[in-house]
Amino acid sequence: MALLAVCLFFAVMAGVAIANARVALLVTIFLVPWSGLDVDVGLRITAYQVSLAALLAVTLVRLTQPGLAPQRIAAGTLFAAFLLYAVVWSLLQIGFLPQVEVITVGLRGPLVRAGIQILLFIFAVTPVVLIPMYVRQRDDILVMGRLYLASVIVLTIIGWLQLAGWYATGTNPLPIGAFGNALGSLYSDARSGSFALDALNIYRMNSFAGEPRDLGIDIIIAIMMVQAIALTAERPRTWTLALLWLLLFASMLATFSTSAIGLWTIASVGLLPACLLFRVKIQRRTSSLFAVAAAFIVPMLLLVVGLEAYGIPVINILSERTVERLSSDGAIEDFDLAILDYLKVAPGSAVTGVGLGNIHLYATPYLDPLFALYAEGNVFVAKTQYLRFISEIGVIGLALFLGWYLQLTILARRAIVGMPELAPLIPTVAGILVICMGTFQAITTGYILAGAMTALCALHRQGSHPERRSTALAQPLPA
Repeated sequence: MALLAVCLFFAVMAGVAIANARVALLVTIFLVPWSGLDVDVGLRITAYQVSLAALLAVTLVRLTQPGLAPQRIAAGTLFAAFLLYAVVWSLLQIGFLPQVEVITVGLRGPLVRAGIQILLFIFAVTPVVLIPMYVRQRDDILVMGRLYLASVIVLTIIGWLQLAGWYATGTNPLPIGAFGNALGSLYSDARSGSFALDALNIYRMNSFAGEPRDLGIDIIIAIMMVQAIALTAERPRTWTLALLWLLLFASMLATFSTSAIGLWTIASVGLLPACLLFRVKIQRRTSSLFAVAAAFIVPMLLLVVGLEAYGIPVINILSERTVERLSSDGAIEDFDLAILDYLKVAPGSAVTGVGLGNIHLYATPYLDPLFALYAEGNVFVAKTQYLRFISEIGVIGLALFLGWYLQLTILARRAIVGMPELAPLIPTVAGILVICMGTFQAITTGYILAGAMTALCALHRQGSHPERRSTALAQPLPA
């Protein structure tokens, strides 16, 4: 049933891509945060991946015909070096994988998984090449950004309905994994994100984003976009942005995701330095920034005081999900601890990596006994993207990625000269890059953002005129 659903959705999206490839691209971008629409057929597959695969397949066929050609990739040398190093080095590692007893077999078996992870890595970076082929005007990039925001807003609205139903009935109407479980996925069990504090059951919003943490990460990416617009846009819609920010921020808190709260804090602090570094004009005065901060902090403090007086231990809840967790494990999670312990023993692996998708074969002996109860013999990867890069493709691969992204951002900054409406793109990139390094869930958005910047650079080379409004997104691609 799950495989049939995947094939059916692929066929539908392939049809959309044939009729209008740009519409298919927009649908794909809309689906990025919807990680909960997934099935497991021995390999976890999301709706976003199926949609992207359909667009990629149609594009490959059309490249054999006149009328469509790949754009030159900005910062292409570093991008190619990053891609080639990751793929070639991972291929070389397949012949030297350690013999570790694993429970998982089939598509998750060591040799098969190693090959599949290389293909998935190549597949993950395809938006860098695909997006420039279907973006014809600069304002198309604005459409993509608005669509992502709209997608996250829809998820949060569904999430609040989920919590309302959950607290009213005591039953989670949208448990994690419910979609895949309903379609008969092989490794999908419906479960709920919740915890108890002093006999008080706290339910965590997840909507259709997968885990509560996944939704939290999607939301802070959207928050970064809103904050960048408020900071650098010439004439922002102040009240609209304020209400949108409050909705997103409240929704982030409702996920009770420690990583989301921490990464939002770090990324937000980096917005102003990013504007200064890339010479993006900050349109708000310092006094305005302090006034906005006060307008947010004061009502929040009053709300916390009111809830505490009503008997809801808000401070204890936030402390349990943040301060206490950080003090107990230093913000380093189960798999990451084992991987770091392995890299301390084998520092050479930190330089070159052990190949895409292979780190569990090396780090399993270093699992804490408590974590080994559920992780030993199973597949796992680092939960922070910077550590995942280091463990799989080494410091070399991480340096190539960051070098490529930095050069691409510089080129994109040059391309937005005279386009004030695109000024928020640069601080957004900086904020989302911080988020990407902090969690592997955000790397998909990172590659899509890289594709948008690549498209912007291509349009800049072609001398696209900013005053021309695009109708390209509503037009089918010529056969």
